[in-house]
Amino acid sequence: MTGGFEIYQDSAELWRFRYRTDLGEIIAVSDEGLNKQSSIRNVIDYIQRNAAQAPIQDVTDNTAGPEQ
Repeated sequence: MTGGFEIYQDSAELWRFRYRTDLGEIIAVSDEGLNKQSSIRNVIDYIQRNAAQAPIQDVTDNTAGPEQ
């Protein structure tokens, strides 16, 4: 299996994406559906253009203490 972006319509007929690894694991999904297939393709295009340069931000709340 080859990994990559998949686009699909959900049960509400909204367009979404998911990203699969080469092993078929889903590692990213769109958090909201969009009305047009072209809109979800634009989101994927944006991710492909910008993800490699995106900084990693650790937003862990260190004031909460050890994990429970």
